[in-house]
Amino acid sequence: MKTTKLIIFSIISVLLSSCYSAKQMNKAITKSVTEDVVRNVQVADTNIILNTEKLAQFIPSAKVTTIHNYFIPALFYWETRDLLMAEINNRTYINNFTDVLNRKAVENNFAEKLNGKKLEISIDNTPNEFYYDYKYVLIYFLFAYVYSTNWDIYHKMQHLKVSYRITKDNLQLKNGTFDSPFKKVDFHGFMWTESDAVRQYVQINKADFISASETLIQLIANEL
Repeated sequence: MKTTKLIIFSIISVLLSSCYSAKQMNKAITKSVTEDVVRNVQVADTNIILNTEKLAQFIPSAKVTTIHNYFIPALFYWETRDLLMAEINNRTYINNFTDVLNRKAVENNFAEKLNGKKLEISIDNTPNEFYYDYKYVLIYFLFAYVYSTNWDIYHKMQHLKVSYRITKDNLQLKNGTFDSPFKKVDFHGFMWTESDAVRQYVQINKADFISASETLIQLIANEL
């Protein structure tokens, strides 16, 4: 009887301590992205226009929504689940993309290649949404129990997508679309706290976004 009480008490302690709230996740993301969100980077070349109308922008640095948050204390089966979805303010992606665009424009001598033409680039999609997913399952027998714990952070099947068009005297000369998928980040095998893992994901996401921006802008440069 004492053993059973001890097991139940331990399980309750584990389940209660595993809860990671939307507020905590929002705080972790905000610390990571606010510096990029508040910047206001402008395109340096007057012959280049950057369109971002398709991207959702909002006042806070991030929004976190609780999709699932439940605890099932059945007789022989216990389960807890936390599923949160985060959305990063697209200002961080716009500013980082603009940084890369300004640098690549100089490297590829856009001013000379355009020679009176206009280059319009539209950012159509960014990888600004991702999930935090935690699941704990316990099956309790008369004299024993088994349990499994699984948590993950993963993006919402997103990619960076940009389109471009080259015009002269309001006539379109060329246009196209390029996109780049984002690889899954594996956090298993590391002793992360939830907030540490979220911040690490955001930093990896930023680095991957900058790398993808460089690749896609170079593809556009090759079309000039």
